[in-house]
Amino acid sequence: MIPLLKKELYESRYPLFPLALNAGKSGGTYPAVLSAADEIAVELFLKKRIKFMDIFRLIELVLQQHKPVEEPTIEDILITDVPLAISILMWLATVATVLMVFRGEISL
Repeated sequence: MIPLLKKELYESRYPLFPLALNAGKSGGTYPAVLSAADEIAVELFLKKRIKFMDIFRLIELVLQQHKPVEEPTIEDILITDVPLAISILMWLATVATVLMVFRGEISL
């Protein structure tokens, strides 16, 4: 249990919490990437482009693919947004294509 919280955080209910803790512990550019991915994912959710649980999946995927800078400068942190946005858009395009094939809307 975390000392400041009265209730335990269950991974099944809050799957992003352990991911955020690991990003913080890993340091480097991981926290900035997590934050940027979260902003983009939440915006996509609010625009009804992805489902709620896709927020976690998208952030997890982005963190897995991230190549961290160990001691980042401000410039290193600021430039993470462009490749991050590209990664997210590629993921969305892949998911959309799979769904279209599954629904029979297109064939490969």
